[in-house]
Amino acid sequence: MRNFGLALVMGLLSLSGCVVTTDAGSDTYERCDFTSDCNFIEDTCFSITADWPDRTTTDSICTSGCFDSSDCPISNNGNLGLCVDFGGSGTRCYETCVFNSDCDPGFNCGDFGFAESVCLPY
Repeated sequence: MRNFGLALVMGLLSLSGCVVTTDAGSDTYERCDFTSDCNFIEDTCFSITADWPDRTTTDSICTSGCFDSSDCPISNNGNLGLCVDFGGSGTRCYETCVFNSDCDPGFNCGDFGFAESVCLPY
């Protein structure tokens, strides 16, 4: 009898036309295409170019400007944010990392002479 009740409830839900989504946009330090993709009003979709030893890559993340690292939020991965100026673009928050696996897909952990490494496009 329980299986029938569950099937009936599932059938009614499928007829209701409701669609449940789990990803409504990009959180801070996540990839984006437009600022409207970013969930937090402080964030903009910011383009980053990284010069790796074997390639140069460009991608964009949701991030915000900062005065120092205390202005930067913790990432969804539990990593601290680091306030960095890559020269000419102003200071922005970047996700810190120790390993490439700390970063979202398409990003690697890069040591570019800062106190800590940050996730950058790869």
